[in-house]
Amino acid sequence: MHQAPSDVMTTEPIVRELRRLAADLVYSSEGDHPFETLHVRDPHPGQPLSVERMLTLLKVGADARYQVVTLERVLGRHTVFTDSADVETQRIRPRYEALRRYLEHELRNTMALRTGNPPVVDVWLVGRLPNGDIAGYHTVAIET
Repeated sequence: MHQAPSDVMTTEPIVRELRRLAADLVYSSEGDHPFETLHVRDPHPGQPLSVERMLTLLKVGADARYQVVTLERVLGRHTVFTDSADVETQRIRPRYEALRRYLEHELRNTMALRTGNPPVVDVWLVGRLPNGDIAGYHTVAIET
């Protein structure tokens, strides 16, 4: 499906800003994986966005284990539960806070999902763009 020019004008700046906000940020776990920006076309943007539908759009297997969590739970390790004595952590903390605010402000139906089983868990921070497509981030948590 080809995007209309107005769709590109409303979605590309948001996706570009998502990419900029996540540049060089990692999800702190045993693997410290980067936040990868994603933009997924939704062929039926008018349909309600259930968790199951989101998983289908993200191409997560239908039988995959998943857990719906909050953005706070995912990003809290970088914003709320940080070591106040760690200078580097405190220096970068505002970037994670800005990332969360942008997701909440620019995307609709924002959700945070964890899929898979430890020790490797896929983490998704996603929502709808103004044109109905899906955008956000994917990262990986290593939990042993």
